[in-house]
Amino acid sequence: MTADPTAQLAQLVREVERHRDAVREFGLAGYVTKVEQHKSRLEQLYEQIRAHCEQHGLALPPEVPEP
Repeated sequence: MTADPTAQLAQLVREVERHRDAVREFGLAGYVTKVEQHKSRLEQLYEQIRAHCEQHGLALPPEVPEP
């Protein structure tokens, strides 16, 4: 059975928030490498969310920037 697309989207958005928090925290602490790792993951998540929304006819959440 396939999970609810809206619930999947919500989970992806929560992951975006976790990575944004990590970027802020590591940035304040001066960990450039960690910041770049989390920024890279954010870009991957944004692409995944865009594809998910397109596939399921969902509106792109405001947390996700346009490409």
